Amino acid sequence: MIYKLPFIVLLLLSFQFCDGQNNDTYIRQVVDSLDQIKPQQFKELKTGGAAYVIRIKNQQEFDAINKKIVNAIKKEHKNIVVKLEQGVYIFKENHIRLENIEKKVAISIIGEKAIFTSYVDLEDAEKSVWSDIKQAEEIIQVVDKDNKRCMIPFQNQWGTDERKAMSKVQVTQSYRSQIYDVDYIDSQGVFFVAPELVWLSRFQNQGYNVNLDYVFRGAIPRFRLYDERKKHPALASCFLRINNSKGVTLNISGIHFYGNKAGAPLFSMKDVESDQVYVHNCTFEWIHGAVGVFANVKNVTFDYNIVKNIDEHGVRFMNNCENVHVTNNKFDNCGLALGQSFCVTCWESTYYVAKNEFCDFGYAAIGVGVWLNDNKQFASKGIVEYNEMYYTSAYLSENWKHTLMDSGAIYTWTQNDEVIIRYNYIHDYVGMADNRGVFCDDGACNLKIYGNIILNTPNGYSIDSRKVKDQHEGFTNNANNVMAYNIVDNSICFMGYGDEERHCLKGGNYILQYDNQNIKKQMMYVDLEKSEEDVIVSKKWVKRRINRLLKQVRR
Repeated sequence: MIYKLPFIVLLLLSFQFCDGQNNDTYIRQVVDSLDQIKPQQFKELKTGGAAYVIRIKNQQEFDAINKKIVNAIKKEHKNIVVKLEQGVYIFKENHIRLENIEKKVAISIIGEKAIFTSYVDLEDAEKSVWSDIKQAEEIIQVVDKDNKRCMIPFQNQWGTDERKAMSKVQVTQSYRSQIYDVDYIDSQGVFFVAPELVWLSRFQNQGYNVNLDYVFRGAIPRFRLYDERKKHPALASCFLRINNSKGVTLNISGIHFYGNKAGAPLFSMKDVESDQVYVHNCTFEWIHGAVGVFANVKNVTFDYNIVKNIDEHGVRFMNNCENVHVTNNKFDNCGLALGQSFCVTCWESTYYVAKNEFCDFGYAAIGVGVWLNDNKQFASKGIVEYNEMYYTSAYLSENWKHTLMDSGAIYTWTQNDEVIIRYNYIHDYVGMADNRGVFCDDGACNLKIYGNIILNTPNGYSIDSRKVKDQHEGFTNNANNVMAYNIVDNSICFMGYGDEERHCLKGGNYILQYDNQNIKKQMMYVDLEKSEEDVIVSKKWVKRRINRLLKQVRR
């Protein structure tokens, strides 16, 4: 999906070091060549032929929408346009379901201020079946090791009916949270069985894995309870499902998706050879699972959408999705379920993620690559640029209610083919512990990280790329990484691996050093093929570059 195209290079790379000397080095030449790599330009496909228009004016017609589309395909209409009048429409499970479509057909679903929901009463959409996040009074106790029964110490005045209604408990465990069936609740706490219970002894704080927050960082676990009395009256999870089809072009625009049931993703597409899937100018709100999961789907563009108040993931691209564009969207208040969720996930896919705003996003805004121990089968490469990621002051003031540990605003798994992460602005990202600006986890490789501005990530590195032993034959960790010319106000960890050259290059970064700080001594640069000195810069210098970068992000 990546081609060389004309582009105006951001001025950041043309600046000189503060001492007036040009940084005309081998590393700068490498970065300059990377800057010529541009994404394939997106162009909306114009469908030829007369449109077969299906007009939807009421709920009865909306209930028959799938039948109308299928009949139009059978009659060999090539350009099917569904137009919805303003109103509220209630969808059922797999409301639109298409499978094994072999004919070339374009389907457009266009709303004129139409609202799609799976709730009869819209006010129910934002209600949660879970309690507020609570802090345990101390670490979780194992009260019966043989039967793996545990107890969360939490003195309470709940009545008998209230205790019986709490059927599940979700417990934070560092970078994840686990859900268990409640055994019973008494005035001293919440009892549950943890089938995977094991003792961890290799960390500074020894303990059982149900206390990962404590084992990793000495923190008391948090939890919340599932209240059976608050079950949502939602009718459905999935609105649209398309599988095993060729030649389907899909265009969805102008629709406000407001609330669904937890479970399946709102959109699900698998094994679809499409000329274009174009989702744009929509709003997704109070979605209690993932907004969309695309697996082995070609030419997907998610553009100018608003995604807010989402329990789990935003959009996920997996298993050989090609030519994915996620651009010009706003993600706000996502990851409400306190899990390891991402606003945008690109796994074994080729992608372009740019000009998005990520606000109060929980665990991570963007995740790319393939996990350390998975058998990678398809290409995983792309560009992540000109995005802004941050937490608001209100979110930060209660971050213990929203965030986990061991995360990154931009998170990369180990196995990547060629990933460029450049010109992103990450700031005020403060979770429970070990929350990095860019986190290159488990020896991530083939990363080019340059020109980013990363400020106020005080409990984690600005950029963290640490050495990890190779896990797969023929696949080398901590290799072919470039990290250069980023602006940070915190330390960086950037490592090759061992004495062997892994072709990791570090250009000089720009360090904003506040009063009484000595960040430069805290940097961890290890086993690099080439390295340049970092440079200390002023607040005024950094502010000018933030303003220039934001003009690109918000253009």
